[in-house]
Amino acid sequence: MKKIYISFLIVFVVLAALFTISKNMTSGVINTALIAVGEGSNIQVDQSAAAKAEKKKKKKTLTKVIGAGGMAAAAQLRVSKEKTTAPPVVKLVKNAEKQKFKKNMYVLDWAVLGPFELGNTMEEFTPAKAILTECVKNESALTVSAPVPEGVSWQTGTGLVLDGKITVSDLYKKLKGKAAFYALAEVEVDQDYPDAILWIGGRDDVKVWFDGREVFVSGPKTLRSADAAQVKVNLTKGKHTVLVKCAYNSWQCFFYIRFTDSEKVPLIPAQAPGK
Repeated sequence: MKKIYISFLIVFVVLAALFTISKNMTSGVINTALIAVGEGSNIQVDQSAAAKAEKKKKKKTLTKVIGAGGMAAAAQLRVSKEKTTAPPVVKLVKNAEKQKFKKNMYVLDWAVLGPFELGNTMEEFTPAKAILTECVKNESALTVSAPVPEGVSWQTGTGLVLDGKITVSDLYKKLKGKAAFYALAEVEVDQDYPDAILWIGGRDDVKVWFDGREVFVSGPKTLRSADAAQVKVNLTKGKHTVLVKCAYNSWQCFFYIRFTDSEKVPLIPAQAPGK
């Protein structure tokens, strides 16, 4: 009888041990399943570590800028690779406050056409002669939609230099000079400015039309700098066109264009919301 009790006790202990082991394994399996579906308790995910890892994977996309001469030189022109179908419109507003940077006063957005390699067709090329030579028919009435010679097209460019300089010749680095180009922009004002002043500057030779009318041609005594000349124009409410023609035989060609009212108060490009 005693042997029966001992055998029964051994069987009971064995069954209890098996039950305990089975219970722990089952619990572990269930808890693992719950964690897999996000239902388990005390689940914490380190989001910061994942975010940092993802950030390292992302590569920064840099804007291509033409005219940068290395780390020490400022970028001069941002150019669109696509052909443009309309000139940029620059809205000008009167601002009597002192501007922190001169670039706030200048027209920086242009549609550019060229280059016209006049050095290949003119016996004695000079910038002065080049600006007097029509590169397209009826150049004074030139628009983006007008037919242009084969091999040239309109592109948009935005000046990035702090003093408002437009160095469009940087578009044509493969060209060794002796050429000309056009730059066209529209300016828009919300009121009339009688006897407004168009300020013009540049290097080499520059010719300017305002609303299709020739208003300026540089000469030997013209300073090659910003605000070298000033011309009175009738800046009525609405849009007006400014066409600039430059000819050059070096890589230092540039121009400046800005407006003021009759009292020389700057008419500056309106800043877009959020900028």
